[in-house]
Amino acid sequence: MKGENLPVSPAANTMLNRALQRAVYLHAKQSYLNYHIALTLGWPIAIGVIEAAAATWSRTASTSPAARWSLPGAEAVRLARRAGD
Repeated sequence: MKGENLPVSPAANTMLNRALQRAVYLHAKQSYLNYHIALTLGWPIAIGVIEAAAATWSRTASTSPAARWSLPGAEAVRLARRAGD
């Protein structure tokens, strides 16, 4: 079982590829991402705003009485929530 690849839906595969692209980008820009310095200087950082918007969207999308979920869509949301943990 170790090293065995598990099947992944196309939607989840797309989401994972996008996450990998973003991780590569952030790694390449790491020298510019000095958040600890910005916070020390009192500069605003939008991460809290982004997290709040994502939480609101997730809560609204999952509790809406009109929500209709496809299996790939539900899996993508599940992975997005899991990534935030």
